[in-house]
Amino acid sequence: MLKLVSSIFFLFCSLVFADNGYIIKEYNSDIKINEKNIYTVEENIKVNFREPRRGIYRVIPEYFNGREIKVSNIDTSEMAHIKDEGKYIYIRLGDPTTYLKGIKNYKISFNQDLGWDRNKEYDEVYFNIIGSDWDTFIERVNFSITLPKPFNPDKINFTSGARGTKSDVAGIKYYIKGNTIIGHSTKVLAPSHSITLALPLEEGYFDVSPSIFDYISGISKFLPFLLYGTILLIVFIIHKKNKDDSEVIESVEFYPPDDLTPTELGYYIDGKVDAKDLTSMIFYWGNKGFLKMDETESEGFFKKKTTTLTKLKDIETTKEFERFLFDSLFAFGENGVVNIGSLYNKFYKYMEKTVDIFEIGLIKNGKSLYSRDSKKLSKRMSLFIPVTMFSTFGIIALVGNDNPFFVFPTFITAMITCVIIGKLASNTRKRTIYGNEILGKCLGFKRFLTVTEKDKLEMLLKENPSYFYDILPYTIVLGVSDIWADKFKELVTAPPTWYHSNSLGNAFVYSSFMSNMNRSMSSLNRSMLSSPKPASNFGGGSSSSSGGSSGGGASGGGGGSW
Repeated sequence: MLKLVSSIFFLFCSLVFADNGYIIKEYNSDIKINEKNIYTVEENIKVNFREPRRGIYRVIPEYFNGREIKVSNIDTSEMAHIKDEGKYIYIRLGDPTTYLKGIKNYKISFNQDLGWDRNKEYDEVYFNIIGSDWDTFIERVNFSITLPKPFNPDKINFTSGARGTKSDVAGIKYYIKGNTIIGHSTKVLAPSHSITLALPLEEGYFDVSPSIFDYISGISKFLPFLLYGTILLIVFIIHKKNKDDSEVIESVEFYPPDDLTPTELGYYIDGKVDAKDLTSMIFYWGNKGFLKMDETESEGFFKKKTTTLTKLKDIETTKEFERFLFDSLFAFGENGVVNIGSLYNKFYKYMEKTVDIFEIGLIKNGKSLYSRDSKKLSKRMSLFIPVTMFSTFGIIALVGNDNPFFVFPTFITAMITCVIIGKLASNTRKRTIYGNEILGKCLGFKRFLTVTEKDKLEMLLKENPSYFYDILPYTIVLGVSDIWADKFKELVTAPPTWYHSNSLGNAFVYSSFMSNMNRSMSSLNRSMLSSPKPASNFGGGSSSSSGGSSGGGASGGGGGSW
């Protein structure tokens, strides 16, 4: 059933994308292979132009499985424009001033030097008699393939159909005469369908020695690992000589040390400003009385939540980054009210600018976590990351980007190398005296939040009834909000005054409230930090050892009319 559905699908695609202005009545291909693995190909193509066309064009690939296939001695029966496009040869046959209709024959001949196959286990004939890039129907294919020496006929395998097909041989008939395989197609070949011969041969069947370039290409397969090993050794030596050995002494803290904002505390804990370090400021400002948050959930099956922030008063702070972030946020609204959804794919630039202002402020006030010289050294070490990636792309281009068994492992190894470089570079930064001291206080505060007992929390709530909500933004940046919330599940009985949601109902349920807060945090992160991102894709290659696949061999290509 699956095979039937697939056949119908490919037939439908063929009918939709076919060029109905012409059809190939007969495609004759005579291929002679000599002992040096050089193919002499003669093609006789009989075309029926249903609509006026100047002629046809032919595209012949010049690469296979990462190695170059040299095309030479091109000859045609008609006026031709020939251009080498790097990865393929483009041949346009016909007179630009003359339109044709009806039957026309075209002859094309060329040589292809497949050379050394870079395989020491076996030789092969893995060749696309008809490539998968023709855009019309081919009613009949006749072919003959002459090899230089005897071969084992039991290993012959033909595939016919869409690219990647491995078992459809019903449309091919052939017989062997001496060292020649003679055959023809028994059904119409649809657009983008191909016919491929896969014939494994014993090693040494072709008298081909590796060229200097082949040796270089062979050796270059090991270059990535030599390169990555050398780079990692250099980075490790630099790291070992300059790593920070200063001891961090934790101190018990019930409140955020030195009146730090959540952003500052998040920075001192891990040495960078994360998304949550900035978005947690919304909850921080709410507790300070600068804003309120309203969440409205629509009724119906497909519920939609709208979050708005309302400015209650101008911010009071001496910290430039905090003022810039607050003012930028409400600049997106009207009359002091901003819809969080309006920030999507727009506000991220202001978040990036906030980080810049924050880092400048640390330097101006002498409160950097790391020394200036060690940060410079760390940045220099990080330069090995682009060096690694550019070198990787260069090696892949040299060895061949059509071989997935080389490309993917190389690329993955490069990424792992870059991660290790980044980690070692980051750990090479040395803390300042202030940075070491404040880190100890921040770690002590974090430890208190995770290990403190219930009776201590009850005492702090008596001293400060808003203690839970005052500390909540800091637990978010420290990654302990779930632990912190669990400790207060029987102690908190009302939501903060600055937060309202119609989904909570009239009665306060602590678990529902915390679930709402977590969703609010996720929504803030999506809206405030979202930015457009590009996409990418990759390709691959093949071999004849397992019988091959349609369109997976060398040469072939295709063509069309013009």
